[in-house]
Amino acid sequence: MMEIMTSYERKGMEKGMEKGYRKGKKLAKVEVAKKLLSKEMPVEEVVEVTGLSKEQVEQLKKEI
Repeated sequence: MMEIMTSYERKGMEKGMEKGYRKGKKLAKVEVAKKLLSKEMPVEEVVEVTGLSKEQVEQLKKEI
């Protein structure tokens, strides 16, 4: 028998997928920022390229 998804289940699944997408997108930005910082790109330029905040980029710089 084929299972039918309720509208609540569908909305929950869509919400979970959107959350995962946003998390993945942020992780990708962090990885790009780390690579740029390792190549000694100025913090201000990394902020501009990645869209991360200056504080986030400065924290990443401390970590690498």
